[in-house]
Amino acid sequence: MKKIYFIPVFVLVIVFSFLFFMKDIKGANRDYDLIYAPVEIEHGDNLWSISEEYNDPAYYTDEEYIAMVSEINNINADDIKSGTMLILPMVCPK
Repeated sequence: MKKIYFIPVFVLVIVFSFLFFMKDIKGANRDYDLIYAPVEIEHGDNLWSISEEYNDPAYYTDEEYIAMVSEINNINADDIKSGTMLILPMVCPK
């Protein structure tokens, strides 16, 4: 009975290991680096306007950039206020 469970568990371990390592390899093949810069939020700024100012659309869509900014700063769209600092990713071609 134990042998029956061994094969599916083994397959799952292989699949998850592959997915984990592919995540690391994916970033290594980029033709650019990401740098992170602190930026002070000004009155009237929102994540969309920040994306339009700091994102390079050749690399990320506005939605992808906003998701990155939200994840890096652990915020959502309602959390930004004038005077606060956000860490923004910026593309540096290699």
